[in-house]
Amino acid sequence: MVQHPLVAALVFFLMSKFVQSEIGQQLVPENMRTWVPLIAAVLVTSLWARVQGGKADEAVNKLVGKPCPDFNFTVNGEKKTLKGLIEEKKKPVLIDMYRNFCPACGPAADEIDRLAGDSKYKGQAEFLLLNLGPEKDVEEFKKKRNLPGNATHGAIEMNKSVASDFGLMYIPHKVLVDKNGTVVNNFSFGKPLEASLDELLANGGVRKIEEKKTDAVKGAEEEKEEEKEEEKNKVQAKEPTQKAGTPKKRIRKKSSAESLL
Repeated sequence: MVQHPLVAALVFFLMSKFVQSEIGQQLVPENMRTWVPLIAAVLVTSLWARVQGGKADEAVNKLVGKPCPDFNFTVNGEKKTLKGLIEEKKKPVLIDMYRNFCPACGPAADEIDRLAGDSKYKGQAEFLLLNLGPEKDVEEFKKKRNLPGNATHGAIEMNKSVASDFGLMYIPHKVLVDKNGTVVNNFSFGKPLEASLDELLANGGVRKIEEKKTDAVKGAEEEKEEEKEEEKNKVQAKEPTQKAGTPKKRIRKKSSAESLL
């Protein structure tokens, strides 16, 4: 989330230096020298966001359906691990990773804390609000947002492994893990949290495995359907065209005596 402004600032600085140089003054008209650095910064930042967004989506989707990577976090000075929490509670866990300076992280944390306080989730799931900064930021954020503390608030030990494991490029970043430790959803934004959680709990807290048919299986099934249709058509073609319910006329052969008359 911080990378895009840094890229924009760097491009703006370099282009400003360029338009002020001798070559830049020859190539760029005077009335455009103020705008060129700004336009270049916007274009490069947009391209950067598109490329990085694609990488993030790939890393995020790759984790779904696999065991959730373990990590350390601290709650009120006590060291914990995600794996230990899942083994102890034997419940699904909804994790929200955030930082204090992030504008979107506040409303996201409000939603997590609201869900944690909802009676329908009491005793059914665990909710973790994990700060990616130092532990002192946890209480500061909690007070600033006036959060009631329904969710468990802690600080995650952020490192390169955590970032790469979860494809973490934007915050807030949320992870939904089932009671067996399998990743159900791994996303930054745009996904309905409550609907995902309800679906998981409806399936006993375990990720629903969708059966995916291969092209070969699909092809074999289609061939069978075509064969059945052909057989049906053949049978229909052999059947007499006489209307149902109309009795067939019986032709009686004449006896030899009758034929002489």
